[in-house]
Amino acid sequence: MPVSESVEEMFYKIEQCNKNESPIEAQFALALASELTPYRLTFDAQYQCGPYRLDFAIPVLSIAIEIDGKAFHTTPKQRQHDAKKDTYLRNNGWRVFRFTGSEVYKDAVGCAHAIGCCIMNLESL
Repeated sequence: MPVSESVEEMFYKIEQCNKNESPIEAQFALALASELTPYRLTFDAQYQCGPYRLDFAIPVLSIAIEIDGKAFHTTPKQRQHDAKKDTYLRNNGWRVFRFTGSEVYKDAVGCAHAIGCCIMNLESL
């Protein structure tokens, strides 16, 4: 059964979807908003965490989500930056999810569902 949302919650989700820098991120944001609704959770787009900016975050659960587009995540230097970022986040208690732009393009709902599965597992602990 769907959980009803307040108007404020719906506007907040729309605002977060509009913060995205690419169509792929916007597509994922819509899928993530839908996935989080039963948990009554929200996410932040372009979230600052220490020296890094995350594409998406669920701060209350320390979940970081990165969408790796081909243009910004293919060179050795870019991959090294991503690895350093992941290490920083994990050392500070965050769970890190990375999806390629292709994965999101082909199945944004499935990518968002992976986050939902993580949340479901956290709730069962």
